[in-house]
Amino acid sequence: MEKVLKRLDEGILKLFTKFSHWFQRLTGKTNFFLARLCLFPFSIAVASSILNYWFPLLFFKTDWRGLLFCVLLFFSIMFFVHLTHDAETQFDKDPTVLSRVHLFERDSPDRTRLLLALLSPICFFAVYKWFIEDPKGSLLLALNVGAFPAYPSAFYYFVLVTPLPPGKSKVQQWVEGFQASFRKLQPLPTRR
Repeated sequence: MEKVLKRLDEGILKLFTKFSHWFQRLTGKTNFFLARLCLFPFSIAVASSILNYWFPLLFFKTDWRGLLFCVLLFFSIMFFVHLTHDAETQFDKDPTVLSRVHLFERDSPDRTRLLLALLSPICFFAVYKWFIEDPKGSLLLALNVGAFPAYPSAFYYFVLVTPLPPGKSKVQQWVEGFQASFRKLQPLPTRR
């Protein structure tokens, strides 16, 4: 069973690596940007749970324990956003310091991220089913809260990806080519 979980974990990491490298070649943004991007909907889900304590936004009521848990989660999200920003800045300055850039250990796969990735669809469909049976609140917020485990799992996998060396992105090359073609244009002579 351990080998199956390890292979599954390595397969998921390969998918995230391929996507991250494709995205970096296209836009020039590294895996740390994608990791922060995964935290954005997670922070919205946490913030909606926090606001749900005072305003009924979701189909369930947030009690004081949920409020405390979500406030702690929100601060941890901000901490990880700061860490990934620092890691990306450090990588941009010197791409050879990858061993210090990684926030988590890559060689020993953590089973919690795999568990979060596997539980995510179950939570998503469970929340959707509950919302259909008792339609109170916003469907978008309910589905976002239902996909709760997927965000930290995707964040974790994106952080484990080793970024490519810095280079010009395809978008940047296209923009520079576009600018160069505009510079070649000469203004039309005006008649006097």
